[in-house]
Amino acid sequence: MTLQINYNITIAEIRASEGDIPSQLYTTDIGQEGHWYYDTIGIPSDDNTGTILITKDNKRFKRAFDGLVNVKWFGATGNGIDDDSPAIKKALLFASLNETSLVLGRTIFFPKGQYKVQPNQIVLPNNVQIEGEGKSSLLISSGSISSGGTTKGITIDGNNTSISKLYIRGFDYGIYLNTKQQNIIKECVLSYNRIGIWTDSAYINSIKNNYITFNLQCGIVVLNNSFQLLIKDNVIDNNSGLGLFLLGAGSCTIKDNTIEGNRNNTTGTGCGIFITGTQSKLVIDNNWFEQNQSANYTGEYSTDIYFSRSASNLWQDTLVADCVIDEYKSIPLGNCVSNSYIHNNNHVFTKNGISIGCSVGNIYVSNESFTGLLNAYPRSIYLNWSGLAVNTNVYLDGDLANYGANSTTINTQMSAGVSGSIIFIDYPLNGSYKIRTKDVLDTSIKTISSNYNVNDLDNTILVNTPSSNVYVVLKNPALLKGKSYIIKKISPDVNAVIISTAYGLVDDQPYVSLKMQYDAYYIISNGNAWNITGFYKNMDDLNNLKLVSSNYSIANNDNTILVDTTTANTYVTLTNPQFLKGKSITVKKISPDSNSVVIITSTGTIEGQPNLIFNIQNDTYSIKSDGTNWQIISKLKKIAPSVDSATSASGASPTQAEFNALLAELRDLKAKMRNAGLLSPS
Repeated sequence: MTLQINYNITIAEIRASEGDIPSQLYTTDIGQEGHWYYDTIGIPSDDNTGTILITKDNKRFKRAFDGLVNVKWFGATGNGIDDDSPAIKKALLFASLNETSLVLGRTIFFPKGQYKVQPNQIVLPNNVQIEGEGKSSLLISSGSISSGGTTKGITIDGNNTSISKLYIRGFDYGIYLNTKQQNIIKECVLSYNRIGIWTDSAYINSIKNNYITFNLQCGIVVLNNSFQLLIKDNVIDNNSGLGLFLLGAGSCTIKDNTIEGNRNNTTGTGCGIFITGTQSKLVIDNNWFEQNQSANYTGEYSTDIYFSRSASNLWQDTLVADCVIDEYKSIPLGNCVSNSYIHNNNHVFTKNGISIGCSVGNIYVSNESFTGLLNAYPRSIYLNWSGLAVNTNVYLDGDLANYGANSTTINTQMSAGVSGSIIFIDYPLNGSYKIRTKDVLDTSIKTISSNYNVNDLDNTILVNTPSSNVYVVLKNPALLKGKSYIIKKISPDVNAVIISTAYGLVDDQPYVSLKMQYDAYYIISNGNAWNITGFYKNMDDLNNLKLVSSNYSIANNDNTILVDTTTANTYVTLTNPQFLKGKSITVKKISPDSNSVVIITSTGTIEGQPNLIFNIQNDTYSIKSDGTNWQIISKLKKIAPSVDSATSASGASPTQAEFNALLAELRDLKAKMRNAGLLSPS
């Protein structure tokens, strides 16, 4: 057919057309409305229904749009009956590639509707986003769920993607994320899947603001070194079994979630968070837990937070803080390996508040509050060392009254051959008893001369650096909010104390350093980072004046260097500016000879140059480190005598050549002052 001059037309009519054709059209198909233009210069590409149409005689039309890519353009119906998988796959392909096969990173939009898809067909590639309109945009499975099944709703197979505002239902895995990074799942509803979200060996991903409920086995599963995962602001409730299951996750943060009513109403496990495997740096912060349980409150797993007690499970640097834990057993801990923390949680109507068993290393319990302990089990802290011969110390801190009516609510049960202790000191304070562990332990002063990982109970660290730089490594600030250290260099050498952390920055820098003897930093954690709140300066170097007559390397406490160059040029070597940020050095030539002072630096530059050279008596330069290079901040030049009183080096009147040279210098100086606006034009 020959296309008429008619801008309102269907997709089928465009495909059937041949011959003369208007340059612009408008399609009226429901859900596929839009403007199209005749493309004569683009790279050949296939008809994909949504953005490219090919006529009968191979003319190509392209959709005119900017922004979201609508799945209905590609033929998705959203009627809950037809299979929308092929249309969605076309949309994903278009969003991921442009005509030169470069990543575009467009957003696929699911308007309101029920999109029925075949399992395992929707795969999200690099840099592509998926967005719906909330619970009204439903992705449902054409298959069925089975025990041990592997049907997937959306598989994230790329990096830097996001899924938002979709309702995903009826798959074994609602969203499946494996080995990928920097992906975001937000504002979605995942219900009536076997598992809502499954993440395996992935890292630096976020699960935020989702409603994960009524899944048949578990809300979220995190496996196998899925580290730096953020699970935040989600509602995870009424899943049949577990709210969250973590196996071998590292550096994960579970924060500001509501984890409630995850239970097994028949048999098996019912638990808010179930944690097993070897992992470290887990943070569980400011969550609400309530009624996570097995059938009839039975079984050790029937709890809000469960740390598996298998001998093969190890945790390190774990924090459980600022949570409200309501009803039944709160926190059973097994094999918490060194430096794990339970802090500032509110336990309401619990059976056993904190149950610690088979543990290794130190566990710190502070500022816990227990209300309404169940009469049958009135134990706020239950220590059950049985089955493993280990050394465990539990440090208690906080108001003893908060742990129950009296100290008998702290119950210990220890098997033969097991060593461990509860460490606390109680004494009257304003009519009540206070457990004051930290007041005793924080008085620790430690002297070191080699690289050192800071201990939680350290307070002041004195550092010797006689033979090399010494690295002092701080811990995760999220685990030590409010903790402070004084770190001081005590040796007189040129080596540095370098203070760093594996968790972000120190005072907005990768590291800070001390190079002057007796200089010290006061460093404190705000819960997110380490900050310097005080700097103690060795005042002995402020008036340090040093006379040198041979090559010299600047010392840490040098301030002013007077250089005598009578016998030869003299080299003054500056220290690495990275270790002396803010340090100022003044260098002055004091001898009347023609030899030069040559200032060089071992690292970086001096005002953009490799060196600074001057040879006039009494010339003086002040130089300051900006942390990367040395900058000249001032220079004092010897003032030339007036022409009337000028004499030559021999004491006679200046020669004509000397006079002309001096006059030329004065003219040059006058021109520079005029250019700088210091003299008016003449």
